[in-house]
Order: sequence, then structure tokens, then C-alpha cells
Amino acid sequence: GSITNAGSVENGYGRGVSIYYYDNMGDFVEATDNYEIIYECGTLTVHKRPVALKPIDVTTVYDGTSQGGRGIEDYVNVEEGYEYGLVANHTATGKVLGESIYWTEIPIELLIEEGSVKIVDSSGANMLGNYEITLLPGKLTVNKRPIHIVTGSATKIYDATPLTHPVLNE
Repeated sequence: GSITNAGSVENGYGRGVSIYYYDNMGDFVEATDNYEIIYECGTLTVHKRPVALKPIDVTTVYDGTSQGGRGIEDYVNVEEGYEYGLVANHTATGKVLGESIYWTEIPIELLIEEGSVKIVDSSGANMLGNYEITLLPGKLTVNKRPIHIVTGSATKIYDATPLTHPVLNE
């Protein structure tokens, strides 16, 4: 028997065995009918691969546009109990919820929408049924955009008119 995807099959390996022997004349003789063969077939089981998926953490600088998720990734952290990632050449996609147009003092939680996850192999075949998925949150941080203002210096002798100098650099 053989199985690749998650599930179970009977391990029928060995069914249809024929028994042969060499007789006194050195001939190879089939003797299966001389035996009562009892098959006790086991079961081959492939369990779903446990995998944690989360939105990719995003840290960006305020630019006046709405910022949100940038995709999802598998999360592996043995100490937290997430020891398996996606199988090589498998890719996960899903809809990421959460966005902000303003700077965020505290990171905003990004979530993966339930039911939106797809996992495919390199040929595009659906592999979702081979995974037991845990969804974890990601973080969106929008930092304030720094502005550096440099003003010029000027001097003059008092003449009862204002002294000004334009901004040199923003």
C-alpha cells in the first residue's frame, strides 16, 4: 500500500503472494496452493500537518495612504508549540484584515479572515486538506514620518524693519 495525502488506507502490501521452492531436481516450483495464507493487513495513516499561519508583520512610515497586510506566512516557534511549517514548495495565501492610514502608537492587530486560506503546491494543486491550521495574529505598526526643518541664520544692524530668513531645508 501507499498513501501521500492526509488520510488512511489498508496496507495491502503482500496480497497475492506466491510461494515457490526448488525441488530435488533443482526446478523452481510454484507451491502457493499448498499453503493457507492468512493476511493481516495494517493501516497506513498520514495525519494532517499542524501549521500556524499569520499575517506578515508590517512596520512602515506614515505616507498618507492606507497601510495593511502584505500577505501571510507560516510561523514556526518550537518553544510556543509551533514546530512545523509548510512543506517545501507549498504556498499559503489568504485575506488579511486590519489597516490604518494614521500612525499607530500601539501596533494594530492583523488577522487572517476565516475560510480565506488556500494552500497550493508548486503545480497549483490544492493541498489545504493536508494541513491542520491555526491562525495567529500579526502586527501593523505605522511610525510617524520624521521631518527635519532647518532654518537659516541672518544678522543686520538695527534699522526698524523685520529681519527674516527663509527655510533652507525640509
